[in-house]
Amino acid sequence: ISTRKFNQARGVDHTTNGIRMGIDGWIYVAVGDFGFVDAEGTDGTKLTMYGGGIIRVRPDGTELETYANGLRNIYDVAIDPFMNVFTRGNTNDGGGWNMRFIHEIQTGEYGYPKLFKRYTSEIIPALVDVGGGSGTGAMFFDEPGWPDKYNDVPMMCDWGRGQLFIHRVTPDGSSFTQEQESFIKCGRITDVDCDGSGRLFIGSWSNSGFKGGTGGYVARVVPKGWKYKEFPDLQKHNEIDLANMLTTPSAKARLHAQQEILRRGGSGKEVLAVAVDKKLAPRARVAAIFTLKQLLGTKSHKDLLKLVDDPAVAEHALRALADRRTQVDGIPQAPFAKALKSTNPRVQVAAAVALGRLGDKSAAKALLAVSNPPATDPLPAFQAPAKVDSGPQGVHQSPLVDGNKAHPFDVDVSGWKELYLTIGDGGNGDGNDHGAWFEPTLVKKDGSVIKLTDLKWSQATQGWGKTGVGISPTGAKLGRSDKKPMAFGIGSHAVSVISYKKLPPGVMRFKCVAGLADTHRGGRVRFYVSNKVIKKFAGGGKKQIVEGPHASPNSASILPHVARQALVALRAGPACVDAIGTPNQSGALMALRYMHHPEAVDALLKRFEKSLESDTKQRIARSLVRLANKEKPYQGDTWWGTRPDTLGPYYYPTPWEKTEEIHQALVKAAKTGDPATRFVISKLAEKDRVSIPGLPKSE
Repeated sequence: ISTRKFNQARGVDHTTNGIRMGIDGWIYVAVGDFGFVDAEGTDGTKLTMYGGGIIRVRPDGTELETYANGLRNIYDVAIDPFMNVFTRGNTNDGGGWNMRFIHEIQTGEYGYPKLFKRYTSEIIPALVDVGGGSGTGAMFFDEPGWPDKYNDVPMMCDWGRGQLFIHRVTPDGSSFTQEQESFIKCGRITDVDCDGSGRLFIGSWSNSGFKGGTGGYVARVVPKGWKYKEFPDLQKHNEIDLANMLTTPSAKARLHAQQEILRRGGSGKEVLAVAVDKKLAPRARVAAIFTLKQLLGTKSHKDLLKLVDDPAVAEHALRALADRRTQVDGIPQAPFAKALKSTNPRVQVAAAVALGRLGDKSAAKALLAVSNPPATDPLPAFQAPAKVDSGPQGVHQSPLVDGNKAHPFDVDVSGWKELYLTIGDGGNGDGNDHGAWFEPTLVKKDGSVIKLTDLKWSQATQGWGKTGVGISPTGAKLGRSDKKPMAFGIGSHAVSVISYKKLPPGVMRFKCVAGLADTHRGGRVRFYVSNKVIKKFAGGGKKQIVEGPHASPNSASILPHVARQALVALRAGPACVDAIGTPNQSGALMALRYMHHPEAVDALLKRFEKSLESDTKQRIARSLVRLANKEKPYQGDTWWGTRPDTLGPYYYPTPWEKTEEIHQALVKAAKTGDPATRFVISKLAEKDRVSIPGLPKSE
């Protein structure tokens, strides 16, 4: 499960990494954004992943499948007793995706690098973006013998910060909110785990590096007053003892007791007794449910179906029932459709994921009823272009600046009370956008000159790195990309805003040369000088479609997201087209964007042709524009680097068999429809990077 080409050419820092077994018996694998091509299980199942994510496989190598998509470079997974999966990834060095602590929902799409910035409504956001660093090992610690404040928590290693962090999670609907706190300092920390006695082990490179060394170590950590208790010899335990061990407060003990039960086989009556005992802690019953499923397979279903009505474990009974695609025949759909109407959002999410796995298209109607996102993206709306320097005004902007280009500013600032220096990205994301203001000065009415670097700014923000006098965003000495000499200057990284809230009296002009710092590697930016905050960057008359935050908890988005993923898995295109014009239209059209199936596109094109109402036609057009291209099949021959293009929605937009037909329908609608429809189609094609021959330009 790896890509040989990039492992050999670059090294293994973005390759497949840690594994961990959940109490459901699956082995979960953390995949870096090298991805992989045609990984093959022992049963002949093949799987390809473009970019990073989580996959899982049975212990015997069968049933290889994707669990979550759209991650950057995770090194490990942490799994709690209720099968919540957590990860802490790695920063992409200024491209807008820093270290993210994420609750990984089954079938979830997290958006890296193609969707998270400009198509945020289509992803599940991270719980938090904690800034720069390098997430490595991870574990959910659930062992007795430790103080409560250190137990029942996800523990996350950060190699870059030299820390083991704890994330304190609080339930929030079907997900969580979190608070990060430092736990143990450990330079170049790589991994964390524990043994059956509760001892914590931490791995570190110490003073070794990428080119090797001998300084690595493993540290053992226990709390003060801790006493060693030997792990029991499971082979000496009978079936009742082993079933009772599923009720212990130790995750290690529960997992190993489960595995011993599975090795022995049997009727499972002792395990069932634990699963149905309402007096026991839920985590014990969950362990028993998944043990029963693994032990008996389809023979467990009659008992699991009874537990669906038990509120304490309903979520897990539903999940266990549909957990193995090889064992879903004969499972009734009704309990899952009923569970979609539960007042417990975790039960709803489990039911939606399960319906996608059961494979029955008749579930589409129930899934559509919960598929609408919390808020519907507005359609593009025309806005007049911002003025470019043509006389005294409040906003002055440069053309796009890349390579060795530079732009001189000589701005009339008479009467200005505030000054804002802004660096915006150049429309290709903000990776490597190391900008600078070279020799910035203020000229007073009497002709005297004030160096802006001699004034203290009110506030400075940047997209990455540092803002500073005489330095580039990396902290290196500031220099011009074109190698011309400069006496002084201010370096920063897009998106950057430096504000001066109180200009000296008598100031008449602002002068400087704006350009890229010599530390940039392919940046492209636009500079702005203004007397107010820039709320919209230049780009003609287009208005960016509003996107939500991609690193803030949004539990309300999760059920609609997984419901749409289930619709895609079921190839429920006709049902989604039938939902256009109903209250479920928004979710249906969002799901259709991912259905590159001729039958789905044909049905959508027919509906598009018949639609007379302008707003509906525009919203169908949004899905058709997306369907005009698809992602290039991944063959392991390319990698997008550490700061890839984030424009989306595809990394390599590629035509397919329905492209031409979609183009023709969109051109016809633009030429014969009202001005609003023409404008929307043009702007959506521009946003989605779809080149449509003959498409009229927007007005």
